[in-house]
Amino acid sequence: MERATWRDYKELTKPNVVALMILTSAIGMFMAVPGMVPLNALILGNLGIALCAGAAAAVNHLVDQRVDQRMARTRNRPVAQGRVGTQEAVVFAVVLGGLGMAILLISHNLAVVSEMANDIAVMYLGKRMEYGTNVQIFENPLHPYTWGLWQSIPKVDGPLEKLEPIPGTVPSPRDLPPGCVFSERCAHFMPGICDVPLPVPEVEVEPGHYVRCYLYTDQAPATLDRGRPIMGVAKPDSSDWRPVNHPDTAERPIVEIRNL
Repeated sequence: MERATWRDYKELTKPNVVALMILTSAIGMFMAVPGMVPLNALILGNLGIALCAGAAAAVNHLVDQRVDQRMARTRNRPVAQGRVGTQEAVVFAVVLGGLGMAILLISHNLAVVSEMANDIAVMYLGKRMEYGTNVQIFENPLHPYTWGLWQSIPKVDGPLEKLEPIPGTVPSPRDLPPGCVFSERCAHFMPGICDVPLPVPEVEVEPGHYVRCYLYTDQAPATLDRGRPIMGVAKPDSSDWRPVNHPDTAERPIVEIRNL
């Protein structure tokens, strides 16, 4: 029996299929944001996608090995021919998938993210809406979009409650609203303030806790209740979710939560 080479493991990942996926992923990234895609997202994001896709392709070789042995077009594949054993293919897929997921974490569930990161940046249409520690984002969410994300988390205990979706739809990156990009979906929209075509200031509300919203600037009406829940939904119950601190990862890059 022939010994497996690096080319056999490369074939397991179906590189042509993965390359097509990366091409569509890169095109989607450029269409999703105005201007240039941040290099870290472009490179690391597509690397994570490629590794996970390669792992899935290796699993496909395992599942289809008996069928591949019967078909002239596929009978020479590494697993079908036995050059790569089942155990080796499983280990290869697990390693690739683990590396991919370690690089690429995509989640709109703040409860999940708060268990995995010390610092969280809430992103919307390529803009950082809010940034702080997991405790700050969990205990004291400030931006209307952050509230919307919290409200999208279903409870598994207690009475069944209707989830409150964020109203409206995500605007096209090619036709962004003037001023705050979230203004068209925000229950706290202030005409003449939020829609002024100027960059929205980022305010440090407490040490290390930043929010990009006019609600926390001097331009907001003095009578505005900034602490009221967005869209009339109660503040998340702290008994349901609890962030976990990871001292050994305090200096690592933050997790970014992108468009819902």
